[in-house]
Amino acid sequence: MQQTQNDLYAEGGTEVWVSSTRAYRAASEAQWEGRRRTTMSSNGFAPSSISQYRGNYSTAPSLYYNTPIAPPPTQAKYRRSRRYAAIFLNLVSVAHVAMFVVALLLNKWTLVDLSINPLLGPGIDALEKIGATSSLKMSDRYQYWRLATSPFLGAGILHVAANISVIYTFGMFLATALDVLHLVLLYVMSGLAAVTVSANIGDTFITAAGSGPAFGYIGGSIALLLLRRRHFVNHLLSWALVTFSLAVNAFIGATPFVDNSGNTAGLVSGALGAAGMLLLKQRVLDTVCGERLLRVAAAVLLSLAAVIPILGIIGLNAGTPLGSCCDVWVCAPTPWWDCGAAQVWPSTCSLSASTSSRLSITCPRGEVYPLPASVGAGTNITASTLNALCVTYCTLKGYVPPSSADSPAASPGSHTALL
Repeated sequence: MQQTQNDLYAEGGTEVWVSSTRAYRAASEAQWEGRRRTTMSSNGFAPSSISQYRGNYSTAPSLYYNTPIAPPPTQAKYRRSRRYAAIFLNLVSVAHVAMFVVALLLNKWTLVDLSINPLLGPGIDALEKIGATSSLKMSDRYQYWRLATSPFLGAGILHVAANISVIYTFGMFLATALDVLHLVLLYVMSGLAAVTVSANIGDTFITAAGSGPAFGYIGGSIALLLLRRRHFVNHLLSWALVTFSLAVNAFIGATPFVDNSGNTAGLVSGALGAAGMLLLKQRVLDTVCGERLLRVAAAVLLSLAAVIPILGIIGLNAGTPLGSCCDVWVCAPTPWWDCGAAQVWPSTCSLSASTSSRLSITCPRGEVYPLPASVGAGTNITASTLNALCVTYCTLKGYVPPSSADSPAASPGSHTALL
């Protein structure tokens, strides 16, 4: 995503060949100054008065501001804005690394099995303690501080590395058109959208939303490439990089402890927010009416970006109406990892009786196994006996359900002895 090079512009019948960023800015300043002089001359300003306002925007008459092209930023201001953006993105990168190091500390500096966390990271307990997204903790225990911690948290070494690379790369690209305050606002909006949507859709999952802002910056870059497409060359290479980044990070989002529903919310929020910010900075060559329409469009886009986290918080307090509707979207089940490792399950089993008066036991993960025929509905089963049956038929954490070969139902006598 290279800044404009060898881009052809036609302004007022004069074609200007731009061969570099510096030449582009110099040509843009010359064109703007020519427009200013032409407009002021046509409105009766003397040549001497025109010259005295050159570069002095604060004392120029109101007509000076109504020239069709806004004054381009100086090179010094542009470099200063890029420097502030780099400082902010470096601080964000340090925060991501620091959060992950603390998570490893809570996990006693160990990495869990790859089948549980294929991203080379800690398990569910450490991530939950450090501030991962947890619908139960946010809705029932009002731990809304997780809205601030989860957008800086990575689920593993691979997740942290991918987030930092995407945030810095696309953040510096956005800094060519947006100020550092816009980057901060874009990070906050996409991060909040990712956390709140993830808490509503993946209500049984513990997830790290550090990739939400990363997807937000990708969405913002897409908006910039679309709205300012004349300012860039090598469009095929730019879109190839965007597509590759989306594909790699979507694959990471399909693993346990990451959530592609939150990533999607961050992408949409970032695209809407960046589009609104770019429209606010854009000027029109038309009338005052066109300028107002541009402002209205920008306000609508920014409002839509802000509505996503607001609706998410409302959904949390309303009992997460979308909960468990799209678990495959949150974590894609494959033979390589267990999505259940990132889910919070009940800690006990329950019994139920069928129409044939035969009891069945329901495991924490929802698996149902029939008890031996000798265990009827009238059998007195104490709490300790139920716990023993639960341990026998399914693990309490529910990570690995028993296979048919090892199923206790195949040897009912062993379970009858528990009663």
